[in-house]
Amino acid sequence: MLNILVALDGSAHAMSALELASDIAAKYGATLHLINAIESTELPDALRRYAESEHIEGSAQRIYQSIAERILEAASVRAKEMGVKKVKPVVRNGDPARQIVGYAEEAKIDMIVMGSKGLSDFRGLLLGSVSHKVSHLSPCTCVTVR
Repeated sequence: MLNILVALDGSAHAMSALELASDIAAKYGATLHLINAIESTELPDALRRYAESEHIEGSAQRIYQSIAERILEAASVRAKEMGVKKVKPVVRNGDPARQIVGYAEEAKIDMIVMGSKGLSDFRGLLLGSVSHKVSHLSPCTCVTVR
């Protein structure tokens, strides 16, 4: 069974990666793994305002966790709309590149698809340089989407 991993942070590039990975997964009957890696940090003002507008309360970690879950839920819905039968969302804590590569090794991922740039204003979610690190450390094929 083919396993495809998509790294998601809510950015436009990540959504493009989701579209490509979902298309491939639907065509080949692959399991689509969706990952969001949280690097615990202080919340930037923009993210704190977003959390307040969405009525998300709690510690920085709780806010990041809630946002990660929302990103993965929306991505799961979109993947299923595109015909993906099996979707596995996962949130990891720690350095995004290390978490993505570590999960790829653990889950025996065949291909990682990710955006070339992330949400650089939201430290702790996937950052632009993460795609570069993952492509060098990955145990499998990496596709970077613009």
